[in-house]
Amino acid sequence: MLVDGAYSKRVNGGIVCKLCIFNCFLSPGSVGKCSVRCNIGGTLYLTAYGSVSKVRVVPKRRVPLVYGRSGHWLKVGILGCNLRCAYCFNWDVAYGDAVKAASTVQSMTPDELVQEAVLKGCVGICFSYTEPTVCVEYVLDVFEKAKSFGLSTCVHTNGLFGKDVAKDLSCVCDVFIFDVKAYSKDVYRRITGNSYHSIRVLENMQHVYSQGSNVEVVTTIIPGYNDSVFEVRSILRWILVNLSEDVVWHLYPCRPVPNLYNVGSVPADKLIKISEIAISEGLKRVVLHT
Repeated sequence: MLVDGAYSKRVNGGIVCKLCIFNCFLSPGSVGKCSVRCNIGGTLYLTAYGSVSKVRVVPKRRVPLVYGRSGHWLKVGILGCNLRCAYCFNWDVAYGDAVKAASTVQSMTPDELVQEAVLKGCVGICFSYTEPTVCVEYVLDVFEKAKSFGLSTCVHTNGLFGKDVAKDLSCVCDVFIFDVKAYSKDVYRRITGNSYHSIRVLENMQHVYSQGSNVEVVTTIIPGYNDSVFEVRSILRWILVNLSEDVVWHLYPCRPVPNLYNVGSVPADKLIKISEIAISEGLKRVVLHT
């Protein structure tokens, strides 16, 4: 799909993609950090528009949502991601060779995806699994169609999108689920392979929340990475100070994956202890996922 001019600008014989905070400079023939936006002959293209890697009907708790509409949701994964998280379960379609992966996934127009949700009796559509905002044009088209059928909308995001993306999504997205992977710069880098501080994620979350959007937070607890008292308290205190005591914090245990082969399972009582700390600090809603 041609996306030249949308979230981008021409600079010095190339194109700067403004979709996310990385602002990739794309010379002819090069591909962005997300693996799905590329400069072909001097024009910016989205190679994964409509490429759906996963479609699942799930209960609201597995979206995960607390304040969203009750009932089943259509949880959708697309291609591409601008991070390289060590604990990613969907690396093959998130940051593998997205062009090759496109041949193994199904192509669904916005109409087809919305009809799938309607036929399955879903109350809403949530883009998750990978990073939805790298294919924001597709997400926006799906959400606009979904609204015409009375469906709710949600994105589960790493929060690194640009300001224009935030503005456009806020118009059609009912709930933003933000992955807050860590608080300190070093831990964030170790988890994501990215040198940016998590403050960029927090700033976007605060901006979206201040505009009236519903926000829920997800943190996957990784032993030896983000499970220290400092990391836990830093995240929850930031939520309390900059968002609200009513914002939901979802806690997940890290699952064993090849890139984290040396990391053991999260102790059974670890999430309980973290939730107790959060509640003692004043956060009202902490949801534990096993």
